[in-house]
Amino acid sequence: YVAPNIDLSSLKDAKVWKKYTGTFKTKPTATKPLTWTLAGALPSGFTFNRAKGKITGTGTTESYGSYPLIIQASNPASTDIQSFTFNVSADIPKITLSSLPKGTDGKNYKAVIKATGTSTLKLICLTV
Repeated sequence: YVAPNIDLSSLKDAKVWKKYTGTFKTKPTATKPLTWTLAGALPSGFTFNRAKGKITGTGTTESYGSYPLIIQASNPASTDIQSFTFNVSADIPKITLSSLPKGTDGKNYKAVIKATGTSTLKLICLTV
């Protein structure tokens, strides 16, 4: 049997409002059967598949943050345990206000505000 040695280098951060799949791997590839155990609480919107060693889900604004977790991989040869931080981050939009037209008191006002650098931006509301 090849003992498991968990490699966390392929596990990426999750993004708010984007589907996420993160699969734990071992280097070298450990002999199966391999059992995965996750200790700690994943943020809302995410689940762990113990048989596949996989975190999946879609984060919301409530999921944003860092979550300390412990992953364990076991087979008949040995067990490896690693601590890591699961991060759910958000893209930061760049808002351009280069040419907003002047408003007039007592009149409705409409202007387009452009935001780039994110696919997670849902709505910009401007109140003057």
